[in-house]
Amino acid sequence: MTLLKQICFLRLLALTFTGCGNELTETQRLVVSQVLAISPSGDTVDLSPFSQASVSRSGFVAVSKVISKSGENIALFDPSGRLIKLVGRPGGGPGEFKAIGSIGFGPGDSLFAHDVQTNLIVVHSPPPALSYVRSFAVEVRGDVKVWPNSILVAGGWSRGTLQPTREIDWSGALVRSFGPPIETTTPELEFRLPIPAGPALIWAAFNQRYVIELMTPDSVVRRLVRDVDWFPDDTSTKSPLPWSERPRARIYALSLDSADVLWVLVRRAAANWRAVGHPTAVPFQPSRPPVSVRLAELFEGVVEALDPSTGAVLGSSVVSGSVLGFAGSRLLYDASEDSSGMVTMRILRLDRRR
Repeated sequence: MTLLKQICFLRLLALTFTGCGNELTETQRLVVSQVLAISPSGDTVDLSPFSQASVSRSGFVAVSKVISKSGENIALFDPSGRLIKLVGRPGGGPGEFKAIGSIGFGPGDSLFAHDVQTNLIVVHSPPPALSYVRSFAVEVRGDVKVWPNSILVAGGWSRGTLQPTREIDWSGALVRSFGPPIETTTPELEFRLPIPAGPALIWAAFNQRYVIELMTPDSVVRRLVRDVDWFPDDTSTKSPLPWSERPRARIYALSLDSADVLWVLVRRAAANWRAVGHPTAVPFQPSRPPVSVRLAELFEGVVEALDPSTGAVLGSSVVSGSVLGFAGSRLLYDASEDSSGMVTMRILRLDRRR
């Protein structure tokens, strides 16, 4: 056994598992293939480059932040990409939204959508009907994400305290917390991106370090550390504006498939990144991007499949910076914008080479 293999073997015996080496064999390259493309004509609805997509068990696609004549909606597309329904018009009545946040299919393929302004979750019946069923209040504040088997609220930060990830039930009541609150003035260094991993278990990834922890409410069961040159630990407390300063690597999304493979989406600077200036005719607003900038010009994504027991890399591939997250098990979604401003959303399937 070579010295490098011995080092890797010893690390795998420890509680903290560190991936060794930066090079991947050809068989570890992931296959990324298009399943579906959604490109509305613009006469009925327009997609946003920041829309979120969720795919139901029956193959329907719900897309948030869709712009129609009535305002911002949730659109439902059938498995062929045909628009079949709009729900969630602006307002304060049943089934209406002040500000649509995350969406996701829950038990029985019912659609759950979070209103970030009212902190209500609005429930619709399974597709294709997608009829309004009920709304309920979320007892805690934070970044709400709906999964098929649970609802997680990533810790909110207020008055120097970062709240832990919390699980709520299907009526909004608190079920459990994962760890204690953290007193900190730098929440960006402690914030974790959680996904459910089983009964009373979550995977939680640090945003600015390639570190992912398996957690119970009381302890960290396992810690996976990916040691690669292109994702150094970042202890900065101010994120650069990606159109004026080279963006740093960040863990952007997590997913766990039916085989318990852990999927990670990292966003980093595009290989050909360059600063994008504001047109001289437009008043300079440093906190807002130039209107002509495209996500794929600023970022690229790296999607990786990890062994959840050891942290070993099972597959890795570079994807477009327009990839925004996971739409389901082994499914990515992206929203690319052409020169005319038309946005096309794609659902992409991830497979490992055999």
